[in-house]
Amino acid sequence: MTFFPPGDREMISDRFFEQYFNGGPRNLPWREEWAERGQPITVTPGEAIYVPILGPHWVKVHDEVSVSLSLTWRSEWSFHHADACRFNSRLRRLGLRPSSPQLYPADNRLKSYSQRAIARAERMMGRG
Repeated sequence: MTFFPPGDREMISDRFFEQYFNGGPRNLPWREEWAERGQPITVTPGEAIYVPILGPHWVKVHDEVSVSLSLTWRSEWSFHHADACRFNSRLRRLGLRPSSPQLYPADNRLKSYSQRAIARAERMMGRG
C-alpha cells in the first residue's frame, strides 16, 4: 500500500472535492510525478491500516488472493468539510471564486451551515 499526504491540494484540487462530495468520481487522476510523495507500507495478513479521510492511497496486490475491508468513519469535522465543498460548488456556479475549505483541525461551519440551509430550503420548495 502507498499512502499520500492527506488533503494535498496539488493532488486533490478543490474542484475534485466539490465533484466528489456532489456524487462525482471517487478516483483521483494519477500523475507519475506524485509517486515520490507516497509512503510505501507493507501490509501482511491480519494487519489493519488507518487511512485518514482525504488521504489518497493505492494498493498493489501480489500473486496471492487478497481481500480487504474498508470502513469509513466520519467525524463532525468531515461532514462540515463536505458541506463546505458543496457550498463552494454553488458559489462557482454563480461565477464566484470561493476560498478553499479549511483542512483539519480548522473549522468550516459557516459554509457548512449555509449549504445545509440552502439545501433544506430547496427540498422544501421541491427543487432538491
